[in-house]
Amino acid sequence: YFTLATALERLHKLRYGLVAILAFVGVKMMLGHFYVIPIWVSLTVLGSAIAITVIWSLLSKQDPPTLQTR
Repeated sequence: YFTLATALERLHKLRYGLVAILAFVGVKMMLGHFYVIPIWVSLTVLGSAIAITVIWSLLSKQDPPTLQTR
């Protein structure tokens, strides 16, 4: 758990990749009756979104946002 928590602190841009993945899945579900998106396209989009946001997080110089506790 502690290793994962530390990794997620460094990957503070990952949420944008997850938004892109959820949007892609939603569009894919809506278009599923009209057009079949091949599996390799889906895997490419998912892998690219994760890879881009991980690289973006590791290269960004700004501090990750801190959680505010009350």
